[in-house]
Amino acid sequence: IMEPWEEEGCISENEVDGILRYSIWRHVPSQRGWEFLDYVDAYFFDEYTYTASTIETSTLTDTLMTTFKVLAHTEDQDMFYASEVSEGYSLDNLSPSVPDSVMAQTEYSNGIMVQLNWSESIDEDFQYFSIYRDSELVNHSESNAFLDEVSSSNNEVFYQITATDAHGNESEMSEALSVQLAIEQTIQSSVGWNWFSFNVETEDNSLNAMLESVGDAATFINSQFSGTATNYEDYGWYGSLTNLDPTEMYKLKMTSPENLRFVGFPLDVASNPIELIEGWNWIGYLPQNSGSLEEALSSLENAAIFINSQFSGTATNYEDYGWYGSLNTLEPGLGYQLRMNSSGTLIYPEFNDLARLDDNKQPVELNEKIEEWHFNYTDYEFIGTITASLESRTDSEGDLVGVFVDDECRGIAERMYFPFDDSYLYIIQVYGNVAAGENLHFKYYDSIENQVIDFKESLIFSSNMVVGDGFNTFVLNNEILIPEHYGLDRAYPNPFNPITTLNFSIPLDTEVSLKIYNLQGREIISLMNGKTEAGYHSIIWNANDQVSGIYFVKMIAGDYIETKKIMLIK
Repeated sequence: IMEPWEEEGCISENEVDGILRYSIWRHVPSQRGWEFLDYVDAYFFDEYTYTASTIETSTLTDTLMTTFKVLAHTEDQDMFYASEVSEGYSLDNLSPSVPDSVMAQTEYSNGIMVQLNWSESIDEDFQYFSIYRDSELVNHSESNAFLDEVSSSNNEVFYQITATDAHGNESEMSEALSVQLAIEQTIQSSVGWNWFSFNVETEDNSLNAMLESVGDAATFINSQFSGTATNYEDYGWYGSLTNLDPTEMYKLKMTSPENLRFVGFPLDVASNPIELIEGWNWIGYLPQNSGSLEEALSSLENAAIFINSQFSGTATNYEDYGWYGSLNTLEPGLGYQLRMNSSGTLIYPEFNDLARLDDNKQPVELNEKIEEWHFNYTDYEFIGTITASLESRTDSEGDLVGVFVDDECRGIAERMYFPFDDSYLYIIQVYGNVAAGENLHFKYYDSIENQVIDFKESLIFSSNMVVGDGFNTFVLNNEILIPEHYGLDRAYPNPFNPITTLNFSIPLDTEVSLKIYNLQGREIISLMNGKTEAGYHSIIWNANDQVSGIYFVKMIAGDYIETKKIMLIK
C-alpha cells in the first residue's frame, strides 16, 4: 500500500532543528510486534509517500487490514516523534505474465483436432490458463496444453492464451497464432493410367475444378458407374462424368507426371458410408491416415472376398483365417477394386499414423539376367490376378515368376509364404490394354542358379480375372527347356535308310532355315524356313525318293550357320 504522511503528522521540520529522517514501521500481529521497514531521508517536503507491503493480501471477498506508523528522528538519537497509527489494505491487481511460445499441431484422426502447447507460468499465484479461438473463450486449462475439437467452417482459426492468478487477475492475450484447418491432399501421378481417390470435402467437386492442378497433362478419366470424360484442352473437360465423389475410385490417364491437389476439410468417415454391390466395386479410401486392411474392411465381415490395388498388391479373405496377400495396408490417395459376394455398407474406422506401408508389395529389383522383365504398370488400363505355385522344382526365397504376352512382361511376383497350409506361392498382378483375349505364358527365375525356366502352362487374360488362391493355386509344372546356345546335333541314325531325325536348338525365338543339299551343292529339300520358338526341336527327313549317297544338312539361324554330313544307304 501507499503510506502517506505530512510533516504535521509528526512534527514540523521547521519547528524542531535537526530532523534527519523518518522510519516506517509495520505492526505484525504476533510476538514480534512492531517491525521496522525502512528509512526515508528528510528534505523539508510538505508530504512524503512510501510504498509498503501488507502482511496479507486481501481477496475480493475478505479485506485484511495492516497497521503502520511513522517516526521522525532528530540529531539526538534519544529524541524522536511518532505519528498516529493508520491502517490500510492491499488487493492484488497485478496481472500474471503473458503466456508465450504458443504452438499448434493439427490432427485429423477423429474430426479436426488442434493440439495446443505453450510455456508454463512463472507466477507463484498462477491459477489457470484460458484458451480463446477467434477471440471467443473455448475453455480453461491448469496445464500448459489443450486439445481443441474444432467445428469451425473457416479455412483457418486464430488462437490466443491468457493466464489468470488466484485473485482473478487475467493477463493480456498472447500473440495470435494462425492455424490452417483446411488441408491440401497431394497425389503423385505417373505417365499413363493412375488409380486415385481423395479424402477431403472440397468447395467445388466439379471435374474441371478437381483436375485443375494437372492441367492438360490429364487427358481422360474413367469411373465404374458415373461415366467418363475427355479433356479437350482449350474447351475443358466434357463427358458423362461431371463431378467427383470421394467414395469412388477413378482411373486417370496422364501424358506427363503431375501432382493432383485437392484442398478442403478432412472427411468424417462415419458420415460417409460407402454402399457396395455384389461383385466388383471401385472404392475410394476416406481416412486421413493409412490403415491395416483387416481393420479397414472390418465392417463388411465376410461379405468382402477379394481386393485389388493398382500396384500395392492384392489380398483374399480366407474367412476364419482372415485377410492374406501382398496387400496389407490401405493408403490415402489410392483407389481399390473390392469384390463382394453380397451387397454391404463399408464404414471406415479412423487410424493413427502407425501403419506400415512396407508390408505391401514392393517393387522387384531386376538383375542383369532378367532386366528385360522390366515393365511399367501405368502403361496398362486393365488388371488381373494369378496366384501360382511351382510343382516341378523346389523354389527359394528371392525367386520370381513373370507373366508374359509374347516377349513382353506383364507382371512379376516374388515368392511368398502362405501360412495357412505351410506352402509357398506367387501372387502376380497381371496387366493389359485389351480387356480380354491375350495369351499369357510364364517364366520362372531361379535366384540361386541365376537361371530362367519357361513353362508350357498358359492362360487367356481378362480384366479383373482372379485365378487361384492360397489353397488352390495355378500350378506351373511343365517346363520348357531353353538352350543357352545355338546347335545342330548329329542326325540319328547316321547312316540311315531311309528315315533320320535331325535335332537342333535355339536359345531365342528366331528365323530358322534347315535344308538338305547333295554332293553337287544342289538343294534337295527345305525342311524348315520360318520363325521358330526358342527351345529344342526335332525334324524327321524321309529320304525314300532319294538315291544312296552323301548329303549335307545346313542350318541358318540369325548369325549361326552350321553344316552336318549324313549318309543314305539303301
